[in-house]
Amino acid sequence: DDWRQNALGNWVRAGWFNLDIQFVFDLNPTYCENIQPKFTQKVANVRCDQDTIQLHFTTEITCNTVSPDGSEFRLIAPYGQQVPVTATQPILCNTNSTPGIFKTKDILLTTQHGFYRNGVYKLYTKSGKDGDTFGNKCKKFMAEFDTVRVVVSGCYEYSEPVDITNVTVDPATNNAAIVEWANPAGNFDPSFFKHFQILKKRDPAANWDPIATEPNVTVRSFRDSTLNVTADTAYYSVQVVLKSGIATPVADSIYNILLKYPSTNNIDALTGDVQWSNYIGWNTPSYNAEWSAAATTPAFQFFNPNISTVNNQTNFVKPLEAGNYFVRVYTDELGGNVKRAYSNWVPFEVPARDVKAYNVITPNNDGANDYFELDGLKFWPNTKVTIYNRWGQVVFKTDNYDNKWGPNAEEGSYYYIVELTNGNQKQGMLKVIK
Repeated sequence: DDWRQNALGNWVRAGWFNLDIQFVFDLNPTYCENIQPKFTQKVANVRCDQDTIQLHFTTEITCNTVSPDGSEFRLIAPYGQQVPVTATQPILCNTNSTPGIFKTKDILLTTQHGFYRNGVYKLYTKSGKDGDTFGNKCKKFMAEFDTVRVVVSGCYEYSEPVDITNVTVDPATNNAAIVEWANPAGNFDPSFFKHFQILKKRDPAANWDPIATEPNVTVRSFRDSTLNVTADTAYYSVQVVLKSGIATPVADSIYNILLKYPSTNNIDALTGDVQWSNYIGWNTPSYNAEWSAAATTPAFQFFNPNISTVNNQTNFVKPLEAGNYFVRVYTDELGGNVKRAYSNWVPFEVPARDVKAYNVITPNNDGANDYFELDGLKFWPNTKVTIYNRWGQVVFKTDNYDNKWGPNAEEGSYYYIVELTNGNQKQGMLKVIK
């Protein structure tokens, strides 16, 4: 009603009007906090073996902006490697939210494995596979690189380098390198062990290449059949890798002994030369040389006389018998747990060395047939020769014949026996004509 006062001072109704107001109640309200979400904590403390982290936001985020695959997080370990985040889950999203909206202030992050190393990890946000970070109803999304420091303490750590004890060519097959290592030292706890990692490189300046793993914690050797032991050397090292993926540092390495038979060796020579790479498995190694007749399973034996040297080359007297042979060297660790490192086998050949005796001599000082000569005698030192007259009497005998008998012999018929150092004999009639 509209009331007005007249000239007499009385209130008089001058008019009226109606106002209709309608209230609409929406069961899906659009109200939200117009605030960009952030982490409430800057530091999160977790247990060593824990694989989850609970995070709290300053304002509610909608659950559908949380990528369940964890792609909205990056977790960087103290040693610089990225720790995979495998899942992200809103906490009590349906229970604590307005019906139909599904909001939360808490999420649970799950890593691929627990934390096994002490230190400060850096956890920060990135746009996930859904194209954004975490947002609220007002479409306010969290900024990238909002960071939480994750502090891990009380973890088991192991960083002792593995001691390589030997690298040898397989002495039975000559077709592989065998790497041996010592027991892990220090406070090694096998319950955290994942595997041994065997590393290899061909050049000292090259990077190490992982070539194999050994999951058995009690094993202490590895056989590398990929190395051509007759032509190449390779450096080897071993790491202990924990379940966390952390590996011990590389601090020790050894390479195999490579033996070579120079092409300058003369096949007809009584001796041969071999050279090899120095072994670094132990200090001041001493090398021994040995030989064997070629066979599927060679039976190596010492040279006569024995060859032992601190040099990386030697000259050896070849066997007398014709045939194909192998030569190799080895070195022994002195003291402690005795180890032996073998080189590869090197083949060499001894040609047929027949001894031929002439059955007529004419000792007249004309320079032709003056002596009872044995062709090929130079290949058979210490050859025994016995000469008999026609009545069976010994007229000459020596254990090291030198092709000098004859000038003082009487004319007539003789019988000789030649005994080589391998036990073989040659015998026959000999005629002296003057």
